[in-house]
Amino acid sequence: MKILARKNVISVLLSASMLTSVACGSVFSGFAENTGTDGYLELDRTGMTATACTQYTDYICNGDSCAQAMLDGNENSWWHTDWNSPADIIRPEHPYHWVNIDLNGAKTISKITYLPRNTQSNGRWLKFDVIITDENDKEVKIIENGTFDYVEDDGDFTSRDIVFDPVTAKSVKILITDTDGQGGVQDHADCAELYFYGPANPIDSLKSVIAEAKKLNADEKTTQAKYALLNAIAKAEEVLAEAEETGDDANVETAAKDLRGAIKTFNDAAEAVKPLELDRADMSAEACSQYTDKIQDGDACADAVLDNNVATWWHTDWRSPAHVITPDHPHWITVDLGGVKEISQITYQPRANQANGRWLKYNLIVTDENGNEITVIENGDMGYTEDEKDFCYPSVITFDPIKAKSFKFVITDTDGDSKGDHAACSELYVYAPAPVEKPLATFEVISDTHVSGTDTNSGNYRYLTDAIEDIKKQFPDTSAIINCGDIADYGNEEEMSTYFGLLGEYVDDFSDDFKFINALGNHDIRWKSGGYDEVYERYMRLNKPFRTDDSDNIYYDEWINGCHFIVMNTEWDTKDRWFVSDEQLQWLREKIAENNEDGSKPVFVIAHPPLRDSFEKSSEWGGIGVQDYKIKEVLRDYPNTFLFTGHIHATKTSTTVLPTDFGYMVDVPSIPYSGQIGYHVSVYSDRVEFSLYDYANNKVLSEYDKVAQLPNPAAENGKVLDVNFDNETADDRTDNGNNGTVVGDVEYVEGYTGKAVHIVNDGTGKAQQYIDFGDVLKLDDSDVTIMFNYKAGEKTFEDQVIFGNVSSNDADAGYSFKQTAEGIDFSTGDGAFDSESSARYQDGKWHNFAVTIDRDGKAIYYADGIKVSEEDVSSAGISLDADGKHLILGADADGNCGVKDAYFDDVKIYRHAILESEMTIVYNPFTITTAVDSATLEWDSDYLDYAGHPLAVDYVVINRTQKIEVSDDVESFVIEGLEPGTEYDILAVTHELDHPNNLQDAYQFKITTKQNAYELGDVNHDSKIDINDATLVQQYCVKMKLENFDAALADLNNDGRITVTDATIIGFIAAGIK
Repeated sequence: MKILARKNVISVLLSASMLTSVACGSVFSGFAENTGTDGYLELDRTGMTATACTQYTDYICNGDSCAQAMLDGNENSWWHTDWNSPADIIRPEHPYHWVNIDLNGAKTISKITYLPRNTQSNGRWLKFDVIITDENDKEVKIIENGTFDYVEDDGDFTSRDIVFDPVTAKSVKILITDTDGQGGVQDHADCAELYFYGPANPIDSLKSVIAEAKKLNADEKTTQAKYALLNAIAKAEEVLAEAEETGDDANVETAAKDLRGAIKTFNDAAEAVKPLELDRADMSAEACSQYTDKIQDGDACADAVLDNNVATWWHTDWRSPAHVITPDHPHWITVDLGGVKEISQITYQPRANQANGRWLKYNLIVTDENGNEITVIENGDMGYTEDEKDFCYPSVITFDPIKAKSFKFVITDTDGDSKGDHAACSELYVYAPAPVEKPLATFEVISDTHVSGTDTNSGNYRYLTDAIEDIKKQFPDTSAIINCGDIADYGNEEEMSTYFGLLGEYVDDFSDDFKFINALGNHDIRWKSGGYDEVYERYMRLNKPFRTDDSDNIYYDEWINGCHFIVMNTEWDTKDRWFVSDEQLQWLREKIAENNEDGSKPVFVIAHPPLRDSFEKSSEWGGIGVQDYKIKEVLRDYPNTFLFTGHIHATKTSTTVLPTDFGYMVDVPSIPYSGQIGYHVSVYSDRVEFSLYDYANNKVLSEYDKVAQLPNPAAENGKVLDVNFDNETADDRTDNGNNGTVVGDVEYVEGYTGKAVHIVNDGTGKAQQYIDFGDVLKLDDSDVTIMFNYKAGEKTFEDQVIFGNVSSNDADAGYSFKQTAEGIDFSTGDGAFDSESSARYQDGKWHNFAVTIDRDGKAIYYADGIKVSEEDVSSAGISLDADGKHLILGADADGNCGVKDAYFDDVKIYRHAILESEMTIVYNPFTITTAVDSATLEWDSDYLDYAGHPLAVDYVVINRTQKIEVSDDVESFVIEGLEPGTEYDILAVTHELDHPNNLQDAYQFKITTKQNAYELGDVNHDSKIDINDATLVQQYCVKMKLENFDAALADLNNDGRITVTDATIIGFIAAGIK
């Protein structure tokens, strides 16, 4: 069946049903509809000139078929290609028609309106590309494979809009790749007018895009596409409301751009699964009356509504209206379905020749499988306007699926010359519900329950009980109920025991595979008299019945119905932030990869505090802590991971499911403090759906539904290069294949983390050692972060290129980091951003250097997490790609100007600008060095945490058991009494200076003390320090291969390096010089 459609789609909510009316015309199709000028300013075309591939002027005077006709303001004149010589027009070296418009100077444009000629469809454009020449005379293709929604030969001569993000252009060229008409594809092209528009003020422009988005019928696409569009509209409306309230439109253009992208994504999405039309062959109809006298074969009989012929119809008997229409007897028609059938939609098609008898209002009554009459819709409204001339379009009536034997329409109001005297219907189409895609699994997520005391019938316990009761009734097959922490207000024995006891009462009410999954929150951990040991013992004991994992780790995982749930927990009793050990991070990586080596499957991770810079308020209280960056780096390798966090008590309007390059961040509301709401989560093969459930009112808050696509689209903005040298290669750890080629005999040594590469050159001509990443890693116009760890060697410091794609003697694009006597400099080849750091970084210690570039904002240069300089580059047009130039570590793009002596580790490039609060923790401000029976902990006195606070070490912990207090007024601390040659786990725990009882962060170190069998300096183990030891150190420094050399005893000045200085000190010792 073909249902006619109209442009104006009417949706009216009626009781339990939704009635949608569509009518004659064409369906709105996004960018191809003429949206008018709302949000745009029409440009004055005076002075603009047009040229074209060809033009026909032979017998039409005044050049009205010349290209300039597209700009003359006369819709009755037009440009047309020369139809006399198609062989000359279409030739292999020039396959497309084209027009080019010189805009008479650089102008900002965001819409072009195409008007075809108004006499015939021949030559009307169907497909096209749009290329602009920007203010720098560079050609940029802004539309590729664009389409207009004309149907070939349909006689539609109305205009169509081409809408795009604002660009500044001197000229516009349109390649016409497919046209309509009798001559066949590409034989002709024509255009009556081309109108150009720039954006109006940003707020009006955003309003226009929102209006455009709202015209789309969200139900026509998949659930995923529907909610992606609705969420995008909601975000845009939030930005608009804020801009109108504050007058600050800084975010408006970005919001409009994002929403345009969402509209395009929606238009490209798959169609929604439609209801199934039922075969009506075994159905029958009867009515209150019917007229059959003049029209034979029963075409006015009631069965005409089921005959698949829109030219026949049922009509009430118009001969005796007094008998047909009485106050207690409205019109009615009943359809017997020929058996019990599940139905959810009926489409009413009025007769095609006039509006008389068209239904306006009705009741719909269904006889169910048990013979009971049920009123499905009462006082329904078809959505027609009385005496409307356009009477041919149908009304679609939808309602909740119901199993029925028959249905009856009671028609209470009709249209026509004698209102209410007649009723007519051409067809009644009947539909079963669309096939329902069942989720692979479902689960529930709540957070911040904050139970208090022990009375489970009052306070926050009651809210929790209500939630579990609702879940038990509404979602009895759910796989799990997850609590993201802050289980209790104070986390004491009474509260925690009562909470877990309450869970125990419900655990058998669900399926056999069901689990309660619980993470700890800061309220469950902090300020305990027994410290972390008390927290650990209580949680492990009370949570044991609810976890399958029988390890001693406070973190654990569960597999339920094919879904993998991973619970992270803090490993120290810090106040708000967490401490996540290296062991937990490695375990996290291994667990996410379990049965998921390619990272394509969704994995669900539960924690309490959010990662920084993920959503509103996520950075407050420090987020998850100083391991934030390390956690993100694990998740960046598996961007289809979902991290559920609580802590910030999100409301229903602020809850977020945010796609990032480190996975989806899910902001879970608090049961008592966010209005008794939580998430019902449904997992599908290509998406994960989130529905907010209101436990107070027992209903789904569908207006806040969210859909997360799989794979995660934000992964495209993740890392494009990640080299850590741990396997003694320069291979890229990402899936991008940007492997480096190692040139020369580089050395792999102990690094900042794992292994590092040591590059040495003699400083003359071509570099002998470097790593070449080729010329394929292009950053285009994306935002960027470039980062690496670096340690200077001992050789002299001249201008030496550390990393980049710029030639030393010729650069107008690209970028480079340079090592100089003054510090580490960064610059772009075009000079848009230049920065230098201090010489303090040439001290032979590891340092982190990074540049972030937000093309709509600032470029920022960081050294050790500290902002060195920043500059607004929003209008700079920085080009980081240097055509034909290689990206090289240790030399310039030509392999010259190689570093004399430098160490590198963890070289990374991202397609987004990492924010400042994350950059502050990329660098570890602590260093630790070991001796035979001690270790010295030092920290950077200039380092400030994300809130601008200096480091204040509260105490040091040895092997998680022995605490040693540290004074606030020191910048280093010696840990004494250690055993020689022994491994230790060291924690440096910081606190707030103003509130010493509030522990902030914990930094972890794995160390091994030095052996004491031989003295420091006795590198040949002959039990004496003499000139032979000094000679061995000198030989080691020039890379001679030595058989009897203990490097652990060679660093005499304890600077982390073995140099000739150490050989000199050994010589002094051997000579008895102090």
